[in-house]
Amino acid sequence: MERRFPTPPAISLDDGLVYVHRVQITPSKVYFRGPEVTQSNRLLHDYPEDVDNFLRVSFVDEDLDKLHSTVLSSSANGEDQETRIYERILSTLRKGIVIGDKKFEFLAFSNRQLRENCFWMFASRTGLTAADIRESMGDFREIRNVAKYVKIS
Repeated sequence: MERRFPTPPAISLDDGLVYVHRVQITPSKVYFRGPEVTQSNRLLHDYPEDVDNFLRVSFVDEDLDKLHSTVLSSSANGEDQETRIYERILSTLRKGIVIGDKKFEFLAFSNRQLRENCFWMFASRTGLTAADIRESMGDFREIRNVAKYVKIS
């Protein structure tokens, strides 16, 4: 039996809005949020039956404010060294997040999301993985500015 997240409240949303689950990761804690209303995007629009398998993740400081890049490395003896916060972020990106019987793995991010220290994760299911979704988005390896070529639905 496949487990699903609790059903979002039965409030009808305007077109272009969806309920999604979020996770905020601080240096010492993980906060599970949602479902929250957010603006839909191409991924959520293209995979509406899998909206419960998408997770928006953000890295924040202990006050839930934006985490600044200065906390990612420190200078010792004139050499930059990664901090434990950097290691926590990298570990999350590499290992994913497990919630119940779902393992969410890194999916993608936009330029805007990168500036906001957030990204999308996806819990693979039979017939659809994060790699499948990334492949469906196209091959961006030769494109210097991907945002210029993104198809807006």
